[in-house]
Amino acid sequence: MDLSDKKILIIIAFDEFQDIEYREVRKVLENDNAEITVASSKAGQARGKLGNIVNIKETIYTISPKDYDTVIFIGGPGAEEYFENHRAYQICHETLNHKKILAAICIAPVILAKAGVLSHKKATVWSSAIDQSYVEQLKSNGVVYTGNTVEMDSKIITASCPDASSDFANKIISVLKE
Repeated sequence: MDLSDKKILIIIAFDEFQDIEYREVRKVLENDNAEITVASSKAGQARGKLGNIVNIKETIYTISPKDYDTVIFIGGPGAEEYFENHRAYQICHETLNHKKILAAICIAPVILAKAGVLSHKKATVWSSAIDQSYVEQLKSNGVVYTGNTVEMDSKIITASCPDASSDFANKIISVLKE
């Protein structure tokens, strides 16, 4: 069984999304024939941290999570634009209310934590020896931080870094095929 009947929404920052995470997650999902829609905070040419350009037609203000089987937030420094974005929070809640899969990689799990959907759930996020601020943001929002590369708790999948992109995408695929 492939994912030809599955619709996936990938949400990226308009400026400085994580190119590797976006490219790898999209590639793995498309290789399994999923239909991909990409949205951002505005339409136009979104620019990745490494310079990749993605043409954005849909915005987070025009999409409806109920139309997708999975909603994925991609990380990168620009993902912080969603840390205090109430529409991003609504998307998190609507996705779970419709019993869909909600996923986030790199620093994007902070969006889910601030939306309140990770409270008392296991999750992971990007961290380094010199920067634990994202871990602290998860913990301060009641999240059980595991430090694992990929973590799943109910219908929520989180991953820690660009190196986890393939494993993250494959975890989403395995849940979609259940």
